[in-house]
Amino acid sequence: MENSYAQPKKKSAAAPDEQWLDPSFGQAGVAYQFSAGSDPLQIVSRRPDEKLLLAGGVYWEGHQDFQLVQLLEDGSRDPDFADDGILKGGFKVGSRASLHGAQLYKDGKILVIGTHRDDIEYLAFARFLENGKPDYTFGDGGLVLNPYPTHLSNLAVSTRPHRSMTQPTSNTAIGPNGEIIMAGWMSIFRYDPDGKLDLSFNGSGSINVDFVIHAVGASADGAITVVGSSSVGFSPQNEGIVARFKADGTPDNSFGTSGITRIRIDEADTVFSGLLLREDGSTFVTGSLDRTPNDVWGNGRRGVLAAFNGNGWPNLVFNGGKAVVSELPSSAANAWSDIGGDPAHGIVVVGLSGARSRESTLIARYEATGKLDITFGDEGFLNTRFGKDYEFWKSVVVQPDQKIIASGDCRYFFDRATVARFLATREK
Repeated sequence: MENSYAQPKKKSAAAPDEQWLDPSFGQAGVAYQFSAGSDPLQIVSRRPDEKLLLAGGVYWEGHQDFQLVQLLEDGSRDPDFADDGILKGGFKVGSRASLHGAQLYKDGKILVIGTHRDDIEYLAFARFLENGKPDYTFGDGGLVLNPYPTHLSNLAVSTRPHRSMTQPTSNTAIGPNGEIIMAGWMSIFRYDPDGKLDLSFNGSGSINVDFVIHAVGASADGAITVVGSSSVGFSPQNEGIVARFKADGTPDNSFGTSGITRIRIDEADTVFSGLLLREDGSTFVTGSLDRTPNDVWGNGRRGVLAAFNGNGWPNLVFNGGKAVVSELPSSAANAWSDIGGDPAHGIVVVGLSGARSRESTLIARYEATGKLDITFGDEGFLNTRFGKDYEFWKSVVVQPDQKIIASGDCRYFFDRATVARFLATREK
């Protein structure tokens, strides 16, 4: 498929704010038109050479595949990666595949994690070289198939958002020694670097917990941090969860209470879905609360952002240790899905605003103290609309120059997969 970018619409009340879109990226700030049938793409990582790696699913003629997309710094496809910047297919030729996540190794190789569907389902690990070709040193021709864990039945590419300015939230992670970590539903699994279940982890290769996990991160010492909620979706007593486990799979009792921090914000249903895990073990977490969970339009939804020290207790520098609830100037509903940036230059959160089925894309930037950075967007918020349907950002990465790359579901010119780059400061 040719590397094609159509001209964007002229600015209108429903068009993105062109004063914030970076004109040097894609076509007037937007990259789109990937594989036909593309699902929204999740940002995997921004490489040291400034290339951007994304992953998602693709559907065509009733067939389901995974795909990796690599863009150059200017938003065009990388001609040296796979087929004109796109790698798509199944784990085996002719078989269906769905993607759980993808991770980038320090040496530039890529791990794709998903479900291989043939006569039966397998948990599949496929490893690729930096150029998108199979890594034949891994498994059988670059592929390892494992029995499918029952507790991973609800695992999918994370739409909620982990770790740094170059690697967003995910429900998969790579440990310090190449371990493959997966979190799904109410379980954490760890596989060794060869893709085999790691029985040294909790004696069984897995941990079962009493809460729902939405994102996972791994520290340099092998500790695993997860965020989630105490129950499925929103419920009257839902708590946001931050938990940490040692490298051997046992709870880290130096973190929170017996390894867990639980919080309900404003006595409302609370869900944590995004994780920014820092080198010192401290965290920024994001997600949403719902003050009126029975409202079908979701008008009681509000984005939340909280900061915790390495011991799991609130960071008093950030809003006096209290979570920040995002209130738009318009008072519209909003929710956050992913988080990026750093305290020195601003914490960036992305997601949506508006009533259910009518959402538009939303970005905000906060200072290390929890105050909105009012130099960004409209008093700290940048609310945009790319198409006519509901839309949201699902992942974000913040470049070293503080430009913001967001990827999500925007149906821009009829393509759901949309990637945009925004300036750090308004264009004059």
